[in-house]
Amino acid sequence: MNLKTPYLLEVWDEKYVFAPTDGSAPHWEEKMLAVLGADTMEFEGRAYNISLTTDIYGEVKLGFSLDNYYYNTKTGEKEINYLAKYVFNEAKVKLKYKGEWYEFVIKNTQETHNERLTCVYTCQ
Repeated sequence: MNLKTPYLLEVWDEKYVFAPTDGSAPHWEEKMLAVLGADTMEFEGRAYNISLTTDIYGEVKLGFSLDNYYYNTKTGEKEINYLAKYVFNEAKVKLKYKGEWYEFVIKNTQETHNERLTCVYTCQ
């Protein structure tokens, strides 16, 4: 099912802090890198075909497409999509949908060699 209601799709980075300078215990820190898509986002290079599914075993999966190139509607020029550098296998993505946050890791990337070099990402 494609998402029709308000949503927010972000890519995150996380790192392990071994020796925090504030004296706290070692821990994981997260940082939001970019918004890949949202129901209100108008950027032509945003993620699309976003689907959230649950398989028969109850595992929730996320899929989305992102073009490495897009056509800027203001200039008519083909441009490099700056968001593409943030998405790759094992990258962490978060989806906010129906007031709930879901966390995923990109597990598979399929490239379609068209003029936009479209990638379809599968996350678990």
